[in-house]
Amino acid sequence: MGQVGSEGEFGLLPANANGSTVRLTLDGRILMRNTLHYARSKRFPPELMAEVADNHRQSITRRWPGLADVEFVGTWGGILGFTRNEGTVFGAIGAGLWALMSADAAPMPKGAIGGKLLAEHICGVDSELLEVMLSLPKAAILPPDPILRFVVNREIDKTAASGPGER
Repeated sequence: MGQVGSEGEFGLLPANANGSTVRLTLDGRILMRNTLHYARSKRFPPELMAEVADNHRQSITRRWPGLADVEFVGTWGGILGFTRNEGTVFGAIGAGLWALMSADAAPMPKGAIGGKLLAEHICGVDSELLEVMLSLPKAAILPPDPILRFVVNREIDKTAASGPGER
């Protein structure tokens, strides 16, 4: 693991949305995200997970050839939400029902501050940052399948082609 780095943890974000997000944790684990796939289900078929694991293996080996034979502890999938116009979902969406969704490939920072601002909004606390959040474009309605599937897959392919070296 010395070739990866031994000075604590690190995180790398890609310039391209379909590039690899890589993180080395304090306990020496490598976490990688680099596969986008259109799915309407919350379940991931075994063949998709095998493809994801293969993508991860290739990406790690390209960066650190000495880790080519290191066993993977696991591969998992998650769900990212995107909107047609990169708009947000923020605020009341029904009686007593509040929601927050940021539309980006690395949603943790925006989600963390958004959660704080949503709590303040619910409690009636005003701030300049809350006003900025409330002024952001709202998420546009998505078209139905199969139009949505076609458009999303085209965008994934376009993004992958624009940054092939980042995976």
